[in-house]
Amino acid sequence: WFNLFAFIWFGTFLFAFEEIVLAGVFSNYYWSQERLTTSFPLLYSAAIIIRYHLGSIALGSLLIATLRFIRIVLDYINEKCSSIQRNMVIEFILKCFTCFLWIFEKFLKFLNKNSYVLIASRGYSFCKATRKAFVYVINNCLRSVVLVHLTEWILFCGIISACGCNAYLFYQYLQWTDEFDQLILRWTPIVAIILITYLIASLFFSVYDMAIKTLFVCFLQDLDENDGSIQHPYVMNNELLRLVHKTNIVEKK
Repeated sequence: WFNLFAFIWFGTFLFAFEEIVLAGVFSNYYWSQERLTTSFPLLYSAAIIIRYHLGSIALGSLLIATLRFIRIVLDYINEKCSSIQRNMVIEFILKCFTCFLWIFEKFLKFLNKNSYVLIASRGYSFCKATRKAFVYVINNCLRSVVLVHLTEWILFCGIISACGCNAYLFYQYLQWTDEFDQLILRWTPIVAIILITYLIASLFFSVYDMAIKTLFVCFLQDLDENDGSIQHPYVMNNELLRLVHKTNIVEKK
């Protein structure tokens, strides 16, 4: 069990490290007014994260790993109880608790992702970043829900389109070379192409997903910290200013 928990924690740690490094790159792009301040933003962000924020990543990934591990243990207990003596009440309670943990894990992953943006952009501790991220989500609940669902739908359509196009092109290639009729398992290579394309496209579009969420959190932070005055002007571009009906006061010379 210890090795299983360590494996889950290590996997979530690596995934969180990827997210916070990307968050550092995109937040730097936002706060520098769409001009990157370094020639190697990815390496620079990774160096900052490794030097200052590994503890925050470890804590955030520990929470996710703990919830996931508890779910696995509950599934194991449920399976053992069912094999010995089936009890509908205990099985129902375990299923409900597992479902609750799954929902809580999803929310915590979403909150952690927003927290990583604040950690990367402002250098907050994990607890402070999580508290501020929670406030941003609650105060902008409708915006968050629309953005999350719209982003997931668009990226999912992109992944499916990539899989379909690759499968069709590969099928046409087999037909063109007259190799399709010679295959024993004709659809096996096409299924393999679909799976490989799905994996690569998911990794590719996850970068876009992190970029959208990072810029959104930076946008909310910009609205919270600035008021458009000369001392605290908004950093967002003119398109976003018009979208939220905000303006910056220009200093008269």
